[in-house]
Order: sequence, then C-alpha cells, then structure tokens
Amino acid sequence: METRDLIIKKAESIFMRIGIKSVSMDDLARELGMSKKTIYQHFKDKRELVNTVFDNHLSNDKDVCNTCFEEATNAIEQVLEMSKYVHKSLEGMNPAVMYDIQKYYPNCWQKFQNFTTEFIFKNIKQNIIQGRKEGLYRENFNIDIVASIYVCLVQNMVQPGFAIGQNIEIPNLQAEAIHYHLNSICTNKGTDYLNEHLKL
Repeated sequence: METRDLIIKKAESIFMRIGIKSVSMDDLARELGMSKKTIYQHFKDKRELVNTVFDNHLSNDKDVCNTCFEEATNAIEQVLEMSKYVHKSLEGMNPAVMYDIQKYYPNCWQKFQNFTTEFIFKNIKQNIIQGRKEGLYRENFNIDIVASIYVCLVQNMVQPGFAIGQNIEIPNLQAEAIHYHLNSICTNKGTDYLNEHLKL
C-alpha cells in the first residue's frame, strides 16, 4: 500500500475511534509508526488530511451503495444490504466525530449534507420506483416527500440528542430508522419479504 493511502486509512480508523478534534498529528505519527515529517510530505496540515479522509469515506460509501443496488435481487434487499454496511461502519464510530465535523470542518459538513440531499435522495427515489414495479412498495404516497423524510432521518440521527429520553447508540438508531422507513411504505407482499429477511 502506498504511504499516502496508508496514512488516509489509518487516520480514518483513528478519527472514527477517538474523534477528530482530540487527535493531534503527533498522535497520528505515533499510531502510524512514522515521523510527522513523513505525514507532512503528503499533507500540508491536519485540515487537508481530514478533508481527504472525509472525501475518501464518502466516495467509498457511494461505491458500496452502488454495488448493493446493482447486486440486490429487489428493492427491499437493496436497502437492507446498504443498511448492513452502514450499521457496521457506525458500530466503531465515536459520536464526537460528527460533532467535530460540524463544528470545526464546516466544508466537510456541507459535503455530507450534499451527499444526503443529492446522492441518497436520488437513490432512494430510484429504489421506491423499483419497489413499486416489483409490488413491494405502496403506490399511494408521494415519492419526493418520502425520500425527503428519509434524507432528514439520515441527516439528523447523527446529531447529538436526536433520540429523546434515551441514550441510544447511533447504529441502533440507524437500524430502527430503516425499519421505520420500510414498514411505512411496504405492501403486504413487501412486509412478508421484510419480515423474512429483517436481520441487520
């Protein structure tokens, strides 16, 4: 693996586990087993590294989503397979990560917002259209509104305090959001399929 790619991969792992603000370049160098000078040969500062890591993460999310949608046998399986990937990636994420992104890296936060309002919105719309053709999703709802509600769920469940009254971890919150979304739009046929395969 190229040194630059290794730095990106390791930095993402550390950021996800600890958070971004609390990790210094000294910490990264120590974890990587290399000098700060080597890191600075590839990234001029921590901000550039964070931006690169974030761009890489979103690009990987898009690739996985596209693969899930291409390989799944139907619309519900598309959502469930993508949800499995998201659930797994969130399991090791420190809640401070999204707070740090929002507060200290507003350009990254804007990229996340754009990712949800453009890429996710488009894919959920396509998923609903496919699901209707397959008889898995109901016909009597507005696609744009439901897709917008889904995007709002994605955007807001990473916000501190979204789950009122309980200390619920983000992966569990994400799983419930998927259940909520699918159960609200499925036909009887879709619900039967969902109940048989609902293991995230």
